[in-house]
Amino acid sequence: MEPPSSAQPNIVLASRSPRRIDLLTKFLDEIFGEGVMSFEIEPADIDETPLAHETPLAHVQRLAQSKAQVIAQRLSGSDVVVIAADTTVDVDGQIYGKPADIDEARAMLNEIRHGQSLGQHFLRVDAQFNAARPTCASARCGHGPLRSGLEVG
Repeated sequence: MEPPSSAQPNIVLASRSPRRIDLLTKFLDEIFGEGVMSFEIEPADIDETPLAHETPLAHVQRLAQSKAQVIAQRLSGSDVVVIAADTTVDVDGQIYGKPADIDEARAMLNEIRHGQSLGQHFLRVDAQFNAARPTCASARCGHGPLRSGLEVG
């Protein structure tokens, strides 16, 4: 595949997550060749509080879409492709936020029996801030039981 020309939009990742940065870097290197295609990092910093009665999947879809829209508005006048994603862990539909400390992380890991929800949102915005039809993909992931005596940290 040919590297994009200067007339093509810039890619903006709406995240400061080291894992998402690594994944996008590897993806672009695989498609275009190592170091040929770069992207900008522009975190959205939105309120990620779940809404009342919001399912985990609806939650991550809403957050990914909100992040993409915030960055697209921030960069209006630019020709960009915004990539936004969100991940949450849930147990029986209860959404778990980021643990406050290592003890809370241990407790959360001990409660997790299945899954996490992942939402991704891609939004192409041209220089006149005309948003093309957004693309949203979602997945539900799971894992087997955690080993007893699991040490975290």
